[in-house]
Amino acid sequence: MGKPTLLVAGNLAGAVGRSHPHEIPIEYIVGWLKKRMPEFGGKGAQSLASRTLIVRSETGSGKSTVLPAYLFRLLRSKGSDKGIRLAGPGVICTQPRILTAQTLARDQAADDINYPDLVMGVTIGYQTGPINEKPASGLIYATAGSLLAQLRTMPDADIIARYRFIIVDEAHERSLDIDSLLLRLKIFLRRNLGNPWLPFVLLASATLPVEKYAQYFGLGPENIIEVTGRAYGVAQFFPKTGTNDYPQEAVRTALELHTTHSDDSPERADILVFMPGKREIDMVVELLTKANWKFRDPESKVGPFLLLAISREEILTQARDYRLIKAAPADLRVPSTTGNLLRPVRRIIVSTVVAETGLTIETLKYVIDCGWSRTQEVYYPGGVRGIITRPAPQSRIKQRMGRAGRKFPGEFYPLYTKNVYEMLAAEQPPEVITEGIAPIFLDIVAATMDAQVLTGGGSVFRVSDIDMLDPPPVDALADSLEKAISFGYLRATDEAVAAGGHSLSRLGQTAARFTLLGMPQTQTLLAGYLWQVSIRDLALIVALYEQRDALLYWKPPPGQNQQARAEEARQKALRAGLPDYLVKPPPVLLATARSNDNNNGGAVGGNDQPPAEAEEYYYRARLLISDEFIEALLAFEGFLRALDRALSDLGSLLDWCDRNGIDFQGAVILADLRETVINELLTAGLNPFWGEEHRLADAPPEAFFDTVVRLKYCIYAGLRFSTLTHDTKTGTYRERGGKVVEVPEVYADAVQSRLRGLGASVVASARPRRLVTNAVRLRGAKRDQEDKWPPFLYRLVPGLVSVLDGYVDIDATFGDPRFAA
Repeated sequence: MGKPTLLVAGNLAGAVGRSHPHEIPIEYIVGWLKKRMPEFGGKGAQSLASRTLIVRSETGSGKSTVLPAYLFRLLRSKGSDKGIRLAGPGVICTQPRILTAQTLARDQAADDINYPDLVMGVTIGYQTGPINEKPASGLIYATAGSLLAQLRTMPDADIIARYRFIIVDEAHERSLDIDSLLLRLKIFLRRNLGNPWLPFVLLASATLPVEKYAQYFGLGPENIIEVTGRAYGVAQFFPKTGTNDYPQEAVRTALELHTTHSDDSPERADILVFMPGKREIDMVVELLTKANWKFRDPESKVGPFLLLAISREEILTQARDYRLIKAAPADLRVPSTTGNLLRPVRRIIVSTVVAETGLTIETLKYVIDCGWSRTQEVYYPGGVRGIITRPAPQSRIKQRMGRAGRKFPGEFYPLYTKNVYEMLAAEQPPEVITEGIAPIFLDIVAATMDAQVLTGGGSVFRVSDIDMLDPPPVDALADSLEKAISFGYLRATDEAVAAGGHSLSRLGQTAARFTLLGMPQTQTLLAGYLWQVSIRDLALIVALYEQRDALLYWKPPPGQNQQARAEEARQKALRAGLPDYLVKPPPVLLATARSNDNNNGGAVGGNDQPPAEAEEYYYRARLLISDEFIEALLAFEGFLRALDRALSDLGSLLDWCDRNGIDFQGAVILADLRETVINELLTAGLNPFWGEEHRLADAPPEAFFDTVVRLKYCIYAGLRFSTLTHDTKTGTYRERGGKVVEVPEVYADAVQSRLRGLGASVVASARPRRLVTNAVRLRGAKRDQEDKWPPFLYRLVPGLVSVLDGYVDIDATFGDPRFAA
């Protein structure tokens, strides 16, 4: 078995390689660091160049494993017992994904041959937010966001005492967290120059554009370490022609490899197929499952394969398919068509981009790549979101190809031609370009002001002072600036105006302490303290702001009556969470509902003998609430009550979820998201349990509607920039910029229509005048073969909605350019 190239002499490249052609790369890196470490007689940090290294090292060279381990060993005495914990500052190695951080830590801890001194929870661990398994000091793998949160909230002295080396692995990925982390690290280093114990920062990647990063940190050629070569080669097999049906072509290629290489050793046989998303994965899995039937026949000359599908959820939950990736080939079995168990020839693993980095499959020989990448994009002005499938850049394709060739020679089968590959973009655009700066805007404001204090520029924020690796787009920046000023986070004080900028208000300083939440979420939470509602209720509501749906409702598979079955599940879930008095409301609540119906566009009349009383009360309750966020809150409360009743009986809880239209996994994810919001409140120094006496689930009948109204005011406080207004002339809804948003039937029209069907009398049907939504999204437009003109590719649809009419008094001119000052 070949060594990682960081351990092999002659693999240094670039200026350093020319001057040290025969040196072992890891020994050169360690020597460079030791010369500057006070433990070995080094002097204090006088510049960023004395504390920063760029390591561009090819995939499979050991940059994510060998490099962190050797830096950790620099801090321990030789011969230290592996059970002895490290005293003093340690090593943190950030990863762009939770699964990568967890997998790297677990794999190294399990490797007693190469890393006998790394023991999980003693000398190595991981920190990925709410899920942690780590020692107080040692080698810690973490998400970039975890380290970023520490830099935001901890004093510099604590960071210096905690870490000797900070490695930003996969620094080329350019997520918002990584860009913000690089800015924070640069300011942190500048602020502490002269301190001999200032940590070293190493930026590592296989595809890093070194010149760009070197310029950002002010580094010269001596700070750039390039490591070439791989432990083993990967042969590339580009097709002569491409394909438009890449799921089908991926299946054909996988089956051809399986049949023509049926004599592969199981230890060198696995196939990894990259697909852009779950829909394509499901298609490939379905086709391969059918094809595998003939191989499962005991009489077949070619043995079967074990089919595994990997997604982010599979890895986070350590589900069956993910665990089987790590299993020894000799332990794998596949049922035959006669019921016996057969040993598979290989595993065929179908995955999204979650397997691009950090996931080492010891037995992987073949990689099949579709060449596509699916990511979220946000378009300004307006902040319209879309999940867009685009050709993957060369940097991502190199990462995919690099999954093979780790332990033995590999083979790469792209489903596109060499000419197509050569025309692809070299790098993926950073998220600050594709998504904007909104999620990290206040953090950038605070960091920029910190940097200005260092240079004597005063505590003023100016857009021109933002020092990011790439500047954010003007439209995205203007959108965030408008929100921050409107929410009261930025103020135009006399001092700030004189300096050409804004100052961070006291409210803005509080909001800036929310490290994981955007401004709309933060504003809704802060409004809760003024409107006297349960902050825990709002924590659940704002947890939904970044989601495409309410998560916890059961979703039927595609097929006939899918929409009707989904609505039935939603009805069951809400019924399970409604207070008893809403199942059969007392007169006081019915009177409130009727009064409110007059305000939001329609009135519900009485009916002495409705044909389906229970269903009528359900729809009346929905009309009373008129809010998908609050409906989800009540359904979640029903789930929590069932959880309390079930105690430790998981089976009974799952049965309850099945009967009541609840997706158990979705409810658990929503609970985790709410926990994240609660932790954010604690980090910001606020009480997340304030207002428990105002919980909606505990509200008496006479206070229920008032509590709903106050919750809606909080929702509007955060989502006011996402108001949708009904145009009575055209019958459409429009967002602030005037773009048409296709809003499905909601509440005052859909619910009243259903009430009519139940025999209840309904007066004056009309659509709500104003709604707010957590997002306006792109969705594929419907197309017809008989279209005379080319149809639009996309249409705009809302996410979750909250009706304002009859609940919230708003400034109708807000956001209208005709009324701008």
